[in-house]
Amino acid sequence: AYEIGRQFLERNGGLWGARRDVVNRAIDASSEALEALRASGIAAHAIQLGARYDEVNLDVVLSYQGQALEFPTERPNIEDLLADERSQLRVAGYIVRRSVDRLNHRTEGPWHRLGLHFEH
Repeated sequence: AYEIGRQFLERNGGLWGARRDVVNRAIDASSEALEALRASGIAAHAIQLGARYDEVNLDVVLSYQGQALEFPTERPNIEDLLADERSQLRVAGYIVRRSVDRLNHRTEGPWHRLGLHFEH
């Protein structure tokens, strides 16, 4: 799944003429989110990945059913990592948040839509 997402973003980023550094940031953040969702099992079904580029912005949207992923603004501390099994998910959410220019998470019925925005 991660390889397919990487290939999708690389191919389309090249077709769109998006800067390579922006595409790489999108690949890294998307991969981190996908890995957290899949490894934790909180995404109940398949995860959909979509992207849009308009010469100024690159937006990646991950859509999934299941539990919401957390995106803390502060890195979880080591004590939390040892005491709480969900803390690794919070670390992944923290990494995603720091990797994007803007993050948007909304719920629509059973679907969670995670928007990753990158300025070009």
